[in-house]
Amino acid sequence: MPAAFSRPPDVPNWSNPALEDHKGNRLSVVGSADFFAKGTKTFFGDLHVHTNYSRCGRPNNLDLPDKLAWVRRETKHDFVAVADHAEHMSDADYAEYCRVIDSADSPGAFVTLPAYEWAGRAHPTTGHRNVMFRDGFGPIFRGTEPPTMSSRGLGEALRRLNVPAIAPRHHTTYHGSWDSFAPDLEPVVEIYSSWGNSEHEGCAARRPEDGNKFPLPGNWVQDGLTRGCVTGFVGGGDAHNIMPGTCGLTGVIAESLTRGAVWDAIRARRCYATTGPRILLDFSVNGHPMGSVLRLNKEQWPGLYPLKIACGVIGTGPLQKLELIENNRVIFTQTLRRGPSNEMACAFNQPASGHIYYGRYYYARVTQSDGEMAWSSPVWFLFSDGNEA
Repeated sequence: MPAAFSRPPDVPNWSNPALEDHKGNRLSVVGSADFFAKGTKTFFGDLHVHTNYSRCGRPNNLDLPDKLAWVRRETKHDFVAVADHAEHMSDADYAEYCRVIDSADSPGAFVTLPAYEWAGRAHPTTGHRNVMFRDGFGPIFRGTEPPTMSSRGLGEALRRLNVPAIAPRHHTTYHGSWDSFAPDLEPVVEIYSSWGNSEHEGCAARRPEDGNKFPLPGNWVQDGLTRGCVTGFVGGGDAHNIMPGTCGLTGVIAESLTRGAVWDAIRARRCYATTGPRILLDFSVNGHPMGSVLRLNKEQWPGLYPLKIACGVIGTGPLQKLELIENNRVIFTQTLRRGPSNEMACAFNQPASGHIYYGRYYYARVTQSDGEMAWSSPVWFLFSDGNEA
C-alpha cells in the first residue's frame, strides 16, 4: 500500500475524548483524529462567481471590484474564484479582469484564484469548464475560437502551457458528456450550484424541471463515477442575478490560506461540497483521507478488509442523517447522536462481500434537518492484475 496515503503510526484511527476543531468548535461524539490534526484548517469559498463581465445576468451581477468587495465583506468567504465567461471578454477586458483579481488577493485573509469560464462552440455537447490556474493567470482560451472550440482542444492548449492548470466541469446534468472526461484536468466536478444537485437521478435538492431545462441521461455525477472517472466534489454558485454565498460552497482542507495551498488541495481532492452552509466534514477509509486514490494488486486487495470508514460532521444546524456510499449504493446510515444535534460521527466496518477484485469508491453524504447537504470527495481503491500497486 502506498505509504503516502497511510496514517502516521502515532495517530490513532479513532479518538474517544471530546475534541475541538481549529476554530474551537467541540465535537463531543466519537470523532476522527485527522479532522482535528494540527497544521490543517478548513477554508470555505465559492469557485464559480460571475460579475458584469458575463453578459448573462447584467446588470445585477455587479462590476468586478464591487463583487469582490461584497464577497469579502458580506459572505466573508476565505477564497473565491471569479469565473466570468471567456467568450464575453475582449483581450482588453481580460487584461483588466486579471489586474483587478490579482490586486484583491490577500494571502492569509482573502484569496482570489485565477480563473475564468470556458464554453465550447459545440455546446451543449462539449459542456462548460472553469479554467483555474495555480500561479497566476495564463492566456485566455475561448470556445468560440479555434483551436479551443472543443474540450479536447482546450485541454491540449492548457497542456502546452506547461503550467499548473485544471479545468473542472459543472452543471454536468444539463451540458456535456462524460465521454470527454480528462483525468489530468478534471480532479473535481461541481456537484452542486444554482443548477441544483447533480449527484444522481431523483436526488434531493435537484433543480426543479421548469419546462426549459431537462436532465440528460447518463450525465449525473454518479454516472461519471461508474464509468471510472476519478474526480472529487466541489460546490459553486454559478450565480446570475443573485449574490454569491447563497448556493454552492467548497470546503478545502489545507495548511494555509494562499493561492497555492487552496489550488493544491483542490487538485488533490482534499475538498468537499455543500449546498451553501459551512458544514465541517471529515471522511477517511482505512485512514486515507478524502480524495485519496490507492492502486493495488490482487495480493494486496484482500488485506484491506474489513474497511474502516470514518466520518465526522459539525453542521450549521440539527443533523438529520449521515450516509456512507460505496459505488453509488448506500451501505450505512447514521441517524443517532450522542451529543449536540449538530454533531455526528460514525466508524463503520465494511466486510468483503461478493467479488472483491474490482475498483471501489466511497464517499459520505450529509443531510441537515433544514435540507442543507454536504458531500465528501470520494476515496478510491483501484484493482490491478499487475505485480505492482
